[in-house]
Amino acid sequence: MALPENVALIYGLCDNQNRHLRNQVFFRKIFIDEDRTVRVAYQAPCDALCDARAQGNALNWAAEATKKARFKPKRFEPRLPGVSNGV
Repeated sequence: MALPENVALIYGLCDNQNRHLRNQVFFRKIFIDEDRTVRVAYQAPCDALCDARAQGNALNWAAEATKKARFKPKRFEPRLPGVSNGV
């Protein structure tokens, strides 16, 4: 998904007030370690959008749903009394 990259582009074009608003929307917490390593805790639903495992699960679910829709088993009606099946 390209959403995080697009968010970063839009964020870079914002003024300080709009950056602050976006921070509140996307992030629950932002951690900056002593060595300047940045870690974040996302707000919902941004956490799912930025989580590779959640993205993989969503893609697998979509693939399975598509497969089931294409190969839907035919439903057979029960045999009616007195109707021959041609055998």
